[in-house]
Amino acid sequence: AELLYGRRSFAGRAVQTVYPSSYEDQISIFDFNMRPGASTFARPDCAKNESECDRGTNPGRTYRFYEDDAVVEFGFGLSYTTFDYAFHAAPAAVDLAPLRARLGSGPFLKMVEDAPAAEYVVNVTNTGSVDADDAVLGFVVPPGAGKDGVALKELFGFERVF
Repeated sequence: AELLYGRRSFAGRAVQTVYPSSYEDQISIFDFNMRPGASTFARPDCAKNESECDRGTNPGRTYRFYEDDAVVEFGFGLSYTTFDYAFHAAPAAVDLAPLRARLGSGPFLKMVEDAPAAEYVVNVTNTGSVDADDAVLGFVVPPGAGKDGVALKELFGFERVF
């Protein structure tokens, strides 16, 4: 009841992308490709024999690859207050050579033991009238985003602040 009457504020975030209803007509349920592009499967809205149907076009899946407008985006959150975000410190560029060198020994990095490739500091200010916490999400747009299978954006970090 405290959430409904505004005495406490929401601080959760959507954990998945919610697609518009037209999404299910664009791509077959059998097409598991994450990246956008032509599908080898027939469009689901075709009532003919599958061999006579047009092939679907995959608009991408998840926040990383979906190219159209989502109904609810991954990371969307509700609150009874507002927040202001300002970068306090951020690198101008990130050198990926040390990470690539460590990947040479295997496909996974031991992130607990490894130093971060970059550090970002964000000042979060509650600009509303209700005390609340917030889940701050950090996204990065990689070089070549949206081309040759590279994601449109990547979640690189998150932290709940009070």
